[in-house]
Amino acid sequence: MEAIKVALTKEQVDCYALPPGLKAKAGCSTRGKFVEAYGEHVFEVEALEPSELQRIVRAAIDGVLDLAMFNAEVDQEKQDAADLENIRRRAHAAIMEATR
Repeated sequence: MEAIKVALTKEQVDCYALPPGLKAKAGCSTRGKFVEAYGEHVFEVEALEPSELQRIVRAAIDGVLDLAMFNAEVDQEKQDAADLENIRRRAHAAIMEATR
């Protein structure tokens, strides 16, 4: 498993012309590297419209999710739950019969 940066990327900041929120914290130990890589300003993901953020996140998920495999797993979990329920009912019936 690996993490994928979905939002907020420098490309998204440029594409959406997002307004800068704050400046990088002066006392932060990683400030130098941050400013070197991204500049002085800090941008917040909340600056994106919620619907656009949702679209970005969904596209990222769809880009890495094997939907057929996911759906097969969901179907298997439903079948497993039904099988366990049948076992529970039979066990309950057997216990009730044995205690009569």
